[in-house]
Amino acid sequence: VSPLASNLLSGNSRFGLMLNGAGTLGTSVRNNLIGTNFIGAGPLPNGDAGIAIFGAVQSVIGGNDGASANTIAFNAGPGVHVASGLQNSVLGNSITLNGGLGINLGVGSVAVNDPGDADTGPNALLNFPVLSVVPNGVRVEFNSAPNSVFRLELFANTACDASGNGEGESFLGGIPMVTDANGNFVLELFPGQDGEFVTATATRR
Repeated sequence: VSPLASNLLSGNSRFGLMLNGAGTLGTSVRNNLIGTNFIGAGPLPNGDAGIAIFGAVQSVIGGNDGASANTIAFNAGPGVHVASGLQNSVLGNSITLNGGLGINLGVGSVAVNDPGDADTGPNALLNFPVLSVVPNGVRVEFNSAPNSVFRLELFANTACDASGNGEGESFLGGIPMVTDANGNFVLELFPGQDGEFVTATATRR
């Protein structure tokens, strides 16, 4: 495993960081500032994606502990663009105020969910959780391969993203989710705070 940690990756004409194919298997990217100034509080944007992944496999951007989180903000393109490659995990980061999607699989638009998650592409075009407002919080619904284990992560944001598929400003926590025989998982209630916009990601375990 190749670690890349505690760097300022900002102000580049294209990507803050590119993971490109051979030699990047299992790369770990932890605790970096990407697109921000040296204290992480203001913009020093990259001209495209904060992180671009081309053909990399099993890289981990961030991690399950707070110390591994990257701050990926202010970039002209997506926060993380998985253009090609498989089993790349994006976990626990602060991704906000980027010009594109927080996490972009493949093309620039949102990859549409499909029943049973049978489509293929970057990161297997994994379906995303669908959130709906319920009393005292949000309901989470997810559909993918049946009888499989995933990780659900939830994030708070101070504003709603114009795309309708927001970024992830502040990490709230993560839990395992196991789909049933029909590929479904439902979390009936995740408590929310007034004025808080909640987003969620799914990662194959």
